[in-house]
Amino acid sequence: MEVRASPVTNNMKRQAIKRLLLIGGLCVALSIGSIMAYFTDTDAAENSFTVGKVSLDLQEPGWDPDNGKGLTPGKRIGKDPRILNDGVNDEYVFMEVRIPCAHIATANPDGTKNPAKDVQLWDFEANEGWTRIGDVRKDDDSGMNVYLYAYGSDQSCTRLAKDEVTPPLFQSVVFANAVEGQGLEEKVMDIGVYAYGIQTENILDGKASPKEVWEVLKNQSL
Repeated sequence: MEVRASPVTNNMKRQAIKRLLLIGGLCVALSIGSIMAYFTDTDAAENSFTVGKVSLDLQEPGWDPDNGKGLTPGKRIGKDPRILNDGVNDEYVFMEVRIPCAHIATANPDGTKNPAKDVQLWDFEANEGWTRIGDVRKDDDSGMNVYLYAYGSDQSCTRLAKDEVTPPLFQSVVFANAVEGQGLEEKVMDIGVYAYGIQTENILDGKASPKEVWEVLKNQSL
């Protein structure tokens, strides 16, 4: 006996096949779409760094070389050393002053004579804003008295910013009241002034005294 599919069954099969084809086509479309729809991006940062510079300029606007000639006892001469920060970074600055000494007799204001002894040939008075570090030191090789000053207080150095200038360490120097005829006549004698600077950042955690900062500077560069 021959069995034939009913029209209903054939119609259901055709609808099922259409649904499978539709689902398959949708899957292919989704697969292609996902490949094409990846979003990509990239970025970069390039940072420029410039190395700083610690630099200074020792200035003496009140100094006239002619005033250092033909000295007489007790003469006061204008001399005003100061420091300009002509670098890039903030600095802690120091000044060292070297003054000649001689074994001579001096006179008192009334003209009476003192016995000969080691005498510093120039005196000066430091201005506010500067602090002496330690005692006056005698340099045995040169015979000079050596003074060291920090720009700041006993507890901390004062920052000297770019293009700033310190106050002068002193305004003038006074020649000793030396008695004549002791070999000083026409003798050339120099007062030495030296300036030093060091960066302010990363120095002993920023809590260092001028003496400690000076030790760092001296150990590195002197």
